[in-house]
Amino acid sequence: MKTTQQFPEASDTILIVDDSPDNLTVMKKVLENALPAVTVLTCQHPEKAQTLLQETEVALAVLDVQMPKIDGLELCKRIKNDTATPFVSVILITSHDSDPRMRAKGMALGADDFVTRPMDNAELCARVKVALRVHRAESILRGTAGRAEAEAAQLGHVLEESLNEIFIIDAETMHFLNANRGARKNIGYSMEELRGMTPLDLTPEINPEAFEALIKPLRDGSEKKIQIEGLHRRKDGTDYPVEAHLQLMSGDLPVFVAIIIDITERKLAAAALRESENKYRDLAENLEAILWDYDFHTDCWTYVSPQSERILGYAPEEWVNFDFWVTHLHEEDRERAVSFCEVQTLAEKAHEFECRFLKKNGEIVWLNDVVNVKMEDGKPVSLRGMITDITERKQAEQSLKERNRELERFNRASVGRELKMIDLKKEINALCEKQGKPQTYPVAQSQGAS
Repeated sequence: MKTTQQFPEASDTILIVDDSPDNLTVMKKVLENALPAVTVLTCQHPEKAQTLLQETEVALAVLDVQMPKIDGLELCKRIKNDTATPFVSVILITSHDSDPRMRAKGMALGADDFVTRPMDNAELCARVKVALRVHRAESILRGTAGRAEAEAAQLGHVLEESLNEIFIIDAETMHFLNANRGARKNIGYSMEELRGMTPLDLTPEINPEAFEALIKPLRDGSEKKIQIEGLHRRKDGTDYPVEAHLQLMSGDLPVFVAIIIDITERKLAAAALRESENKYRDLAENLEAILWDYDFHTDCWTYVSPQSERILGYAPEEWVNFDFWVTHLHEEDRERAVSFCEVQTLAEKAHEFECRFLKKNGEIVWLNDVVNVKMEDGKPVSLRGMITDITERKQAEQSLKERNRELERFNRASVGRELKMIDLKKEINALCEKQGKPQTYPVAQSQGAS
């Protein structure tokens, strides 16, 4: 039976639900390495996840959207509607390009974040950290109403010392009633100054009408919590990116509680990742070769550069799975190439091989493929390679071989003619000697002969 934890501890429990055992293993390892104080549980069967959530105090559920029978969206809905688990934070993860409507549906169901694979491990861990911090702060806020005076004092100290910015806002006048130390330190205003200000003074990019539209779902009760990303402006005029979690707390004096996360590091990490991806994309699009990535978990190419269509005639999306590559190999090279690649991959060796390939127009070309192997827990998880068309080189090599064979035949023929001529000369000399005549072709004496 689930035990209620009155005071949040430093450690938290995360439940990962994914029907792929490999995904569970990888994510568990990544999160445990990055968050050693966190307990990470895994569940391969969505139908068992709800029972596990009811029996265990879980702070965050990380759900794969694409699962059979019960997908991540449905499981998120069940978690949020279950009276035992409505406050469990949820991050949805999908391996496909996210449809904005799917993301909107997930957030409408109560998800706290929506992540699309592939993504940088550092960014994933940063998002999980944010979700855990928000969960802790919200747990604290939910418990304030029923706490005794001593507990309230202790809780007030926790709020005051929280590194996150926490603002209490009058729901009617929208003036700040209170702000913790983290908020005052980061924003640069004293509490006296803040009491004469509203959130609009900190968010110059949002006008009053737009702000009121944002918080309308809280006022009319259609949403319990909203999440906003934007900029906060400090007293010194500098701006920084934030993620704001806003709730309306009803009572004799209705107030908005805003938990503000400074997401500067996350934005910098995302910008660095985009820059890296753009550089890779520019390289891939301008290189006279096909760059590709292959994932063993999904048995599909996760990336094929646009040159594929120009070099081979196949658009990147036509590279469906491993069978596509195998079936287009020349039948005389197929068994050799597949066997060689399998052996080298299992041995965790980067390798290079040449083979003939059938283009979309029916033409046979020679390709050179350089392959790097990525291993995890002793198993190959992905491949990355570069394919170049070496048909001209192969044709040149073949022409050179043919010319060398012709030259060899010519040399053999020349030597044969020369030997025949020597034999003929010997016969003529012998005939002359027999007739007592001087030799027509006297044999030259070697230098130094006596």
